Order: sequence, then C-alpha cells, then structure tokens
Amino acid sequence: EPEKWVLPEENLTNWAELVKAWDGMQTISESLMNYEWVCTPLQFLQLFQTLLDGYQIKGRRVFADRLQILSVEQLGAHNYEYLFVGGLVEGQFPKYKHAHWLTKTRNIVKREELYGQMVAVSGSVNLYYPEVDSDGKLNLPATILPGAENPTTELSLDKDHKPSLFLGNGLLTDEEILSTLRSRILEEGLSVSQLNSYANCPYQFFCSHILELAPEEEVSLELAPSDHGSIIHDVLFKFWSGHLEGTIPSVEQGERELEALLRAEYALKDSKPSAQLLSTMRRFIRQDLNLVEQGFRPRYLEKWFQGVVLETSYGAVELRGRIDRIDFHPSGAYILYDYKTGTAPTIKAMLAGEDVQMATYLLASENLYSKARNVGVAYYLTKDGRRPGIYHEEYKNPLLLRGGPNLLDDDKFLKQNREFKAILERLIDSILEGRFPIEPANTRICSFCPFQGICRKEVGL
Repeated sequence: EPEKWVLPEENLTNWAELVKAWDGMQTISESLMNYEWVCTPLQFLQLFQTLLDGYQIKGRRVFADRLQILSVEQLGAHNYEYLFVGGLVEGQFPKYKHAHWLTKTRNIVKREELYGQMVAVSGSVNLYYPEVDSDGKLNLPATILPGAENPTTELSLDKDHKPSLFLGNGLLTDEEILSTLRSRILEEGLSVSQLNSYANCPYQFFCSHILELAPEEEVSLELAPSDHGSIIHDVLFKFWSGHLEGTIPSVEQGERELEALLRAEYALKDSKPSAQLLSTMRRFIRQDLNLVEQGFRPRYLEKWFQGVVLETSYGAVELRGRIDRIDFHPSGAYILYDYKTGTAPTIKAMLAGEDVQMATYLLASENLYSKARNVGVAYYLTKDGRRPGIYHEEYKNPLLLRGGPNLLDDDKFLKQNREFKAILERLIDSILEGRFPIEPANTRICSFCPFQGICRKEVGL
C-alpha cells in the first residue's frame, strides 16, 4: 500500500512518483508471471534491469523543459508549437554581426529568409516589440519582416480615432480625419511657420501639426541654439523700441547700448554672451545704423498681420504671421525684414517661390498700409548684416543694394506677387488633400528635424 507511505497533503509530487513506481513494479511482475524461464540470478538481474529501463517515470516538467530560448541562427533545428519573437526594435533586430576577420564580409540577414524560417518551424508565430525603452522613449517596430499578405482581420476604428504614424505613400485617405483637418484649417487658417513647415517637409508638418507631436525636451545646462536666437531677437526689439522716434543714436552709443542689452538678457538665463557674439553684434549694429541713416528707419516691430486670404479647391484659407521689423522711408515706401541668426535661402529659391515665408510676407504687404507702398521683403542676417530678399529696383540706393535678379521693376514686382499667390494656393490645396509624403526640400532640413526617428529617412539620401 504505497499510498500510505507518504500522504498527498504532505508532498504531492513525491506521493505521485511513488504511486507511479508501484504501478510500474506491478506491471513488470505481471509480465514475468506470464512466462516460465530457467535462468541464473545474473541473467534474471539483466532481464529485470531491461524491463525497468523500458518503464521510465518522467519527473515533473519544469519551466526550462517547456521553454527554449533561441537565437536567430538556431532556427530550423526543431519544430515548436508556439514561437515568440520579441525585441523587434528598429536598429536593434537583428543585431549586426561583426565582419569576418579575414574576408571582412558581414552575415546580413535577409528578411524574406528570416520570415520563412519562422513560419516553417511553428504554426503560431507571435511578434512583439517594446513600445518604449527603459527611459520611456518611443520605440519603432523593426522593418526586417515583410508586410502581411491578404489580411483577414479588419480593424474597427473608434469614433474618435487618430491617424497612424505611417502613411505609406504619403496620402492620408481617412475621410473622417481629412474632414476634421479641412474644417479646422478653413476655420482657423494657417500661420506662416506652419505653411513653411509643410514646404520644408510635408511629413514634418503632418507630425507636428496633424498628430501634434511635441519633441522631447532635453535637459541641458547649456543654452540651445534657439535660446541664443530668441535672445538676439529680444535685444534688437528692445534696442529699436527706444529709437523709433527722435535722434538716431551714434555708432558708439548704439554699440554700448546693444552690448548692455545683450549682457542683461543673458544674465536672465544665468549665462554670459561670448566675446565672438559681442563682436558680431557690435558689427551688426554699426551696419544697421548706417543703413538707417540712408532714409529707411524702423517704425513697427513684431508686427502681427492677418487677412491674407487665398482661394483653394475647398474654400478660402486665411494666413497669419508676425513680421520682425518694418522700416519706413520719408517717401511713404516701406520694407519688411525678418531677423535670422542662421543662414537664409538663396535668391534663386526665393524668386522660385520655394521660400514660403518671403512669399507670404510679400502678399501680406499688399494690405498692411493702404497709403504706403511696399518696396521689398528680406531676411536680415545678424551674423554678417546681409539682407537677401526681393526689392523694388527704384530704392536700390537708399537700401545700399547692388544689382541682381532680385531687384525688380513695377511689372516684375506685381508678376512676382501673382506667382507667389498661385504657389501658396497649391501648397494649401495639397495640405487639404492630405498629401504628406516624406519629401524634405533638402537634406539639411533632416539634420535638425525632431521626427527623424519616425520617418527613418537617412540624412543625406
């Protein structure tokens, strides 16, 4: 009575093994009783051992017996009821192998072959990737595996669903989202920065203004380039706010005042302006004061505008924006400037309408002042004092300009306005049609784009 040797409630596993062992002994004994043999004790032991070997009592299966962890290279050795493939993170799966020490070649895993191996060894393949990493940043699924063919499951979208990060060919086809997008733009309009973002890269616009994704701010003790740019804008605003009227300051006075403003603004950020920046801005204000002496003087700063209405296939869209500075001439002519601490588009790009900001400013200038005449729009580069833009040739001398294709007569100036209007209308139509392909205007845009990890376009390609 082996069931009395160990009580089940004391050790269930041991009790079950004893019962199985006793059952095995009973089976072997019954088998021996069916035969009458004459043998030596040694022969009996050999026979009995053989019978025992044929009746094995398997121990309780443990976790390691049910689960096997494999690398990609080990696929194909066995078949599995279920295959779970985890860690499918873009850039991490499959891991790149070191080059062969002699041939310098790498064993590159082809996605079709890898997928074929997976489905060949298991009837149930489950693919996973961690949505975020250990720092909480968003991961992207690896593109090593091909897309599903002939999917049989249809996804039911909730009423308030959001668009996917991935648009394939760049066309947004979700009618509900498109309808919401069109209604919002027709009602609210677009800012110059939004339209410029779309012209630079439609997919960047999609991420920032449709999905409303915000790049993660990095904590740093150093000022970011955008911080330096904001400080310079604020300093120039404060400088000219005190000199819109009255006597224009001398060069020496202007340099001292500008330097004091720079130091004060940087002090608010617990920082100091570099010697190079102080030298650059002193040179800039000298050139700026010399320009003002020629006749054009700042009158409006941070001028807000709206009412630039463009007709599209879906209705009228209003543009809005802010102009850093507007200089007036005694004759009633005026010019629009936008400060830039970095580089500016080429004159060729401006005339072709590739720079949305200048195009919009030129259109906005038509309705800013009814009794005045716009004679140009330009970027004002603080690093070297250059003013690339589009001007009326009549004011070449007071603006200290040289000749060039960007100096236009009356007819060409009006023609440029009409061309810009048509270009902007086409851009807005593309937005309303849901066209957001990954097509940056140039590779430099990708270098500073916060959404590189989403579109995964290689910089320089």
